[in-house]
Amino acid sequence: MPIIALYALLAATLFGSGYGTCWKVMTRQVAVLNAQIEVSNADAKRRLLESTTATEEAERKAAETAQQLEDEYIKNIELNADIARSLATVRMRVKTVNTNCRGTVPKSSSPGTPTDATDTAELPEDFERLLRAEGLRADNLAVYADECYHFVNNQCGIKQ
Repeated sequence: MPIIALYALLAATLFGSGYGTCWKVMTRQVAVLNAQIEVSNADAKRRLLESTTATEEAERKAAETAQQLEDEYIKNIELNADIARSLATVRMRVKTVNTNCRGTVPKSSSPGTPTDATDTAELPEDFERLLRAEGLRADNLAVYADECYHFVNNQCGIKQ
């Protein structure tokens, strides 16, 4: 056999063994990468399921909280209405005390015509304090509104 054929055969054998080794290494690396991708995908699916479950639980709790707040709001509105009704009833039945009950209407006049001697009714102390406090608050609010009007009129250049 000629020497060139031996060299060719040797080159083909070396090339084939190198190519086969390379093929095996490449196949093994691809298998490792596929396994890593599968593990990564499984981990991503697990995390997605966990986050979806957590989101659904948070949405459920938020819906329950919203319902509870709505129920509390309705109860508070009803309670405020009840308190307003009871206050209106109490205000309608404030006991008054006449300090001057002696002869408020002279005997000579008709019962429908009162004289100057008619005394006004005295309010209970707590109701009187409430009226005085609300009157003071209204006066303070009026002074504040007047100051605001003058400020806007003088500082902002807005004229009527």
